[in-house]
Amino acid sequence: MEQLNWDLQNVEEPKEKIWAIAKERCKGWHAAFSATYRAYRTDAERMKQKPEDLDNVEWYYLIQYFGSEKFQVCKMVNYPFLFTNDQFSVLITSFVNHL
Repeated sequence: MEQLNWDLQNVEEPKEKIWAIAKERCKGWHAAFSATYRAYRTDAERMKQKPEDLDNVEWYYLIQYFGSEKFQVCKMVNYPFLFTNDQFSVLITSFVNHL
């Protein structure tokens, strides 16, 4: 992956470059936090393993997000090979019923 740098001196669209860097960093943080979430079985274990970058409240809400149906459905759409047909059916049916 190409490392984006903050040299904005000779950039025609600095705002676009800033957004590109921010999006890349956000994806990296999201992946790291999600991996920490998946490494533990219970929310109590997850809370004990809070990433240093976050405070307790931020980590608590990320745990809630990663465990939510909305996140699971998004993950299923992006990575369908991770799910069995039964898991897929249950999540989609549950999600549709909440609409």
